[in-house]
Amino acid sequence: MYKQLTTLISIIIIFVISCAVRVHRPQSFIQGEKKYYNQKFVKALPLLLRAHREKPKLSTTCFYLANIYNHLRQPSQALSFYKKGLLNTDKPAHYYFNIGLTFFYLKKYKKAVDNFALALKADPGLVNAHLDMGLAYFRQGDLKKTISHWELYMKSSPANKQVDSIQKAILILRKRISKQHSLQR
Repeated sequence: MYKQLTTLISIIIIFVISCAVRVHRPQSFIQGEKKYYNQKFVKALPLLLRAHREKPKLSTTCFYLANIYNHLRQPSQALSFYKKGLLNTDKPAHYYFNIGLTFFYLKKYKKAVDNFALALKADPGLVNAHLDMGLAYFRQGDLKKTISHWELYMKSSPANKQVDSIQKAILILRKRISKQHSLQR
């Protein structure tokens, strides 16, 4: 469900970005984008690859392709297209965020954290980066940074359905930290 939610968020974000930017798009892009929005990723892939060959600097195409490759569990291809898209966008936050997610799925948590930090630097309002950065810190065993980022996430998204679960997780982590401190004394 988490992966579906991040995919849906990415789709919505790219839709908003693509509406704001008026760039001539090849017909293959238009057809591929339609299939992409309908989550027909395998059918969208060849169309978007053709669009990329026709207009390699169209960052939205790179973003879609990267998301499709992630969906197809081809992270090296996904990372390649995210990086190509980064070269031609003036809105890098979502690229860095998705690069962070890709590294997270690859269990490269330090690289995930670095990219989530770049996403937040580019767009401090991208609060999901705090949630996922907290998860990456948790996987690295840094419970204090986990708590810190989860608290920033909850402060920015107090109405989110996950807040109750995150609060419970933070209480458990605080108890674990307290227990570790008492064992060290």
